[in-house]
Amino acid sequence: MRIPCSTLSLVTLSAFAQTWTQLPDFPGTARDDAASFSIGGKVYVGTGMDVGFSLTNDWYAFDTWTETWDVTSPLPGTSRQYCSGFSINDFGYLFGGVDASSSLNELWRYDPNTDIWQQRAALPAAGRYATAAFNDGVYGYICTGMLDGGVPTNEVWRYDPVSDNWTSRSPVPGPARHRATSSGGDVIGGADAGFQALADGYSYNSISDAWSAIADLPQARFGARAYDRLIVAGASSQSAVHNDVWMYSYPDNNWTNYVIPAFSGGARRDGVIGIATNVADMGIWYFGTGSDSAQRYRDWWTLVSATGFNENSPGSFIVFPNPANDRITIRTPRPAALGTCDVIDATGRIIISTSVHDDQPIAVAQLSPGRYEVVVRSSDVLWRSPLIKLP
Repeated sequence: MRIPCSTLSLVTLSAFAQTWTQLPDFPGTARDDAASFSIGGKVYVGTGMDVGFSLTNDWYAFDTWTETWDVTSPLPGTSRQYCSGFSINDFGYLFGGVDASSSLNELWRYDPNTDIWQQRAALPAAGRYATAAFNDGVYGYICTGMLDGGVPTNEVWRYDPVSDNWTSRSPVPGPARHRATSSGGDVIGGADAGFQALADGYSYNSISDAWSAIADLPQARFGARAYDRLIVAGASSQSAVHNDVWMYSYPDNNWTNYVIPAFSGGARRDGVIGIATNVADMGIWYFGTGSDSAQRYRDWWTLVSATGFNENSPGSFIVFPNPANDRITIRTPRPAALGTCDVIDATGRIIISTSVHDDQPIAVAQLSPGRYEVVVRSSDVLWRSPLIKLP
């Protein structure tokens, strides 16, 4: 059983990503340009263009506790692709896209408790697709995208779920774009009017209604997918599709793929991404579907990232591999002897206690599958990190 996690903060912590693990395939037809949102331990995926070049309106839910898929109610509207999804207050929202007739300005709300879609206020502007979407916990935001006639835009609109209305906000800087990705208030990359891939990124301050530049991606990308500033795959041209993964560091204002594995499913654009919830200090991302420009996919994968921290002073603490099934290794910024290492179960019992040095393997094969905490103590430092033990 995969254990859900809380949204991972990257403000002061250093993530150490592990390996991609393949999970049960998405149950719908292979497709790209689908949409997704995450609510309460489930990732919802639907719409898009399928392997037979047909537009779709079917939806499915992936349960991150049981790692199983369920069929949910299809979207009542027309079949469509290039929609954008976000969630607020345990509701999922689906915006825009393009159907067989034109681009759309519709907004639909999904209630996971009743499995019912309800149409909400349409955007008071032209329909658009391939937009970037995010929320700030109170409002939803729709940014950039493609208008009818192949005209990109850098407009930003804010949706208020309480009053069910829209407000125009400050546009995203830089060239008008489509197929950008969004992550926690950021709009990153995309393609311009000439379909040239972009690398620039901007972070939005919802209080001041202002955008500020963040570090450019190391390589220009459109059709990538992001969650919590982890960006997966994407294309640099219509024919060049990639499988690299990048993570943004707040303190350093840069992107890195150091020890972050490339996506194991291969080159991919226009897939979907989601995240699990409710376990502290762990990031568990889900990614799948999409296209490599030659074929569409229905595979589904997960990436686990553990975060260690020092209670006394800043610095990174790495436990790897994580998840683990045989042994783990400890690494900190200190090359000297660390002291003692305890592995503690969910009830607070110390299951393993040993002295430890940097890069010294510790056997964990005897642990039962589940979540543990690794605690390392020296004379002046206390380090902690979550650990997932695999069967």
